[in-house]
Amino acid sequence: MKLAATVTRHMTRRRIATARTFLPVQRYRLGQVNLCPACEGRQWFIGRQSAECAFCEHVLQIARDGQA
Repeated sequence: MKLAATVTRHMTRRRIATARTFLPVQRYRLGQVNLCPACEGRQWFIGRQSAECAFCEHVLQIARDGQA
């Protein structure tokens, strides 16, 4: 039991360290082909403020005029 808890704790720390890396902000752009950054899917559920990948449920903000 103690070994399993140590392995899980180590893997959690690794995931947190990886999540802290800074990536450029990715946004869904209306009128363009948008590939999902997680699974490279091309089908999206579009809402008012965000778009969700139909395959892996990754969420991106929708880019408004003038946003990078």
